[in-house]
Amino acid sequence: MDVLDLEISNVGKSVAYQVHAEFDPPLPEPDLDALNKNSDPGQTFHHPNAEIPRTVFAGRTFRTWVPGQKVTAPFWVSHKDYEVGDRDALSAEGIPAQQLVHIHYRDEKNERYADTFELDPGIWAGTMFQETDEQKQRKALEKLSKSVEGYGKTFTYQVQTLLNRATSPTQEEIEQKKEREEKIARIRAREHQRKTRQHEVEARQDKKQN
Repeated sequence: MDVLDLEISNVGKSVAYQVHAEFDPPLPEPDLDALNKNSDPGQTFHHPNAEIPRTVFAGRTFRTWVPGQKVTAPFWVSHKDYEVGDRDALSAEGIPAQQLVHIHYRDEKNERYADTFELDPGIWAGTMFQETDEQKQRKALEKLSKSVEGYGKTFTYQVQTLLNRATSPTQEEIEQKKEREEKIARIRAREHQRKTRQHEVEARQDKKQN
């Protein structure tokens, strides 16, 4: 199963202080029955995914966040009727496709910062940032989507807080990116097969009607 996670990490070289994440709108209440009802057939969940990011991130402040530290939590399960490009879509647990997360933190001089990310699967299907000589912004490690052309089951998702934009990807991150690209390839293949079967069924129905 390809799982969509939310990961917040300090990819820089300095410590961040008083780090907290704010979800806009707030995450829905955990609902295991709705999750199993609305997710793709064949999947069975024993715990609501939304419960974990609510517990890990919502309403919690991390006093310090050292370079390389990361926190990951299961986040998104695609609705069985999700169509890529639908900006009003909801996940199987009711998380909107246009979900925002605001990351607030301070540096050692007590300067305040805030980064905002839109967790739209349509946007996150590609690379979030491009590296430049000035900023060396790292490429996003996640290629999110229900498949870019559709969606199979669940998918993987990562948010980088970019607390200090002065590092390059590690070998581990490069390998993670490759793994996620392979997941998208599998999702695309499944979606292609699903659409092919659907077209075949529609063709047979049209033939019978004629």
